[in-house]
Amino acid sequence: MRLLWVLSLLFITALAAEQIHNAVPTDLICTPFGECEPCPADLLQEPFCQPFGARRVMHCVNGTAPSAVPHMFDNRPSAPRDGSHMHKGETLAWAACGRSVVTERADFLEFVACNVLFAALALFGVHTRARRMRALQARQLAARIGVGTGRR
Repeated sequence: MRLLWVLSLLFITALAAEQIHNAVPTDLICTPFGECEPCPADLLQEPFCQPFGARRVMHCVNGTAPSAVPHMFDNRPSAPRDGSHMHKGETLAWAACGRSVVTERADFLEFVACNVLFAALALFGVHTRARRMRALQARQLAARIGVGTGRR
């Protein structure tokens, strides 16, 4: 039974991967350019801003035109790639970015700082309550045995 389940899962995964592969145009070759940047508020619903709200400029060329491809992979300073310089046959596009390491690190540190603050407040409350309870128990004990009441 498990073998049948695993085989059906593999078959469904293979079908889904084939559909995704067929949906992507194969005649374009795109390379990322620059760093990821936050999407403007009015574009957050666009596919290239999903799922993390960041996008990156892509330089795309037709993969069937071999004369347009070599400059895209040229990292020498003689090949300017400043965003405003485009080569013949090149198209600009946007692509979604993954999670930003800087943003994720800042969010994690904020989470840790909040947890430390909550723990400190909880420890202060426990310490204060324990001190009050000890004082109350000491007064009750003193009243029970008659110490400090002035009776002899």
